Amino acid sequence: MNPEVANNRENALMMNILSLSIRTRFEFIKRNFGHTAYKTYQYYEKITIKLEHLSSDIYYLNQCKWNNLMPKFLKFKVSNPNLLYSKAYEKCQHIFLKEEINIKKKSIKYLSVERRNTYDELANIFPPVILTKINQIINQIQSEENNAKYRRHYNKFWT
Repeated sequence: MNPEVANNRENALMMNILSLSIRTRFEFIKRNFGHTAYKTYQYYEKITIKLEHLSSDIYYLNQCKWNNLMPKFLKFKVSNPNLLYSKAYEKCQHIFLKEEINIKKKSIKYLSVERRNTYDELANIFPPVILTKINQIINQIQSEENNAKYRRHYNKFWT
């Protein structure tokens, strides 16, 4: 290949990379790498967001456990209102809380493996420069998701 043509291709790719942002990521990937790469990236982003949510949920549930507070979803109706203040009701809530934490931890383990495998696929599809830019975008999305989740959990504790 002619060095001048290769240099022009690199310049064109660099200009395209500059247009890659949070708003244009899907269109950029679909246009430059095809539908399969787009679907793989979309799946990777979805898994990453789910992992962020699960981590945040586990943190919240552990905070509830350590502060001896019960989330609303663990409060259930009983036929006898006096049972709401019994030790059995409280123990049942603690068992459900521990089980919820364990279920989320198992989901994190499974999704972490899926995420790693999907990232390896992306590493085979994208050049390192684009992969670095994608990692920056994913980090930005994770940060936004984490901030939103944190605010929700904070409001549940202090309001």
